[in-house]
Amino acid sequence: VTTQSRMGYFAGLVGCSVVLALWVTKVRRAGLVFGVLGIFGLAAAVVTLYGAGVTERLVSTKASFDVRNALSVQVWNMISVRPLLGYGGGAFEVVFPLFHTPPVSVDMLWGKAHSSYLALWSEFGIVAGSIPLIVIALAQIRLIWDYFARRSVSAPMLAAVDRKSQRLTLTP
Repeated sequence: VTTQSRMGYFAGLVGCSVVLALWVTKVRRAGLVFGVLGIFGLAAAVVTLYGAGVTERLVSTKASFDVRNALSVQVWNMISVRPLLGYGGGAFEVVFPLFHTPPVSVDMLWGKAHSSYLALWSEFGIVAGSIPLIVIALAQIRLIWDYFARRSVSAPMLAAVDRKSQRLTLTP
C-alpha cells in the first residue's frame, strides 16, 4: 500500500485470501469468521491509514494500462534482439533507452521493466531468465503436494517456510 502499487495491493489481498481459504479447509469453521473479519479489518485499517495514493491511482488505471502495454511491447522487442543471452544482470536501465520510443513517455527514464518476467528475460535471456520461474513453480508444486498430503497444516507451511516443504522434490 505504501508503494502505491495497485497490483501489489491486489496481489497481497489475494495472497491473504488464499492462505485464509487453505487454512479454513483444514481447521474448524469457527476460525473462518475470525479469519475473514481479521483480514477485512486489517485491509480496511491499512487502506484508511496509507491507501490514499492507491485510491488516487485507481482512477488512472486505463491510461496506465496503455502505457504499460506499450512498454511491454518495447521490452519484447528488446528481448527479441538477444533472446538467448540477454544483456546481462542489471543492464535493463542502460540498454532500454536504445528501444525506448513513443507512445511510452520519452520524458521519463524507465529503469525497470515493470514485469519480473520481462526483466529476467531481457537481462538473462529466455533460458537462464526462466530458471527462477521454474524453481518457484517447483516449490509451489511441492507446497501444494504437502498441503493435500497432510491432515493438518501449520502456519509456517501456509506461509511457505515449513522446513519439510523447502525441498524441491516431488516425492512425499
